[in-house]
Amino acid sequence: MRQGPAFAPASLLALAVLLAACSANPSPDEAAAQSAGLAYRTRCERAADWYTARRLGETVYGFKLLIEQPGERILGAHLVGPDAEDTINLFALAVRHGLTAAQLKDTMFAYPT
Repeated sequence: MRQGPAFAPASLLALAVLLAACSANPSPDEAAAQSAGLAYRTRCERAADWYTARRLGETVYGFKLLIEQPGERILGAHLVGPDAEDTINLFALAVRHGLTAAQLKDTMFAYPT
């Protein structure tokens, strides 16, 4: 890995890339949702047993979603695993445009994406 600016070792740059790939921004985290008075639920799951992870032999695979209650609007998402940098864009779109979990579930996507 190439070194970045003198003040940022390569390991910190890799961490920054990982964090950027696994967060839908702008999206409130749980503390922000609570302080804004939003009622929400979280869905957090390890997904290493899903087909996508198994076919790649990936053991680190999972997600956490913040979903407004009632209404099911997607408030935020955190993803870990292969292709998270692509999949997170779907959640960023949902957050920015106030899409609901049901609207995402009803959407048909081509596979592989």
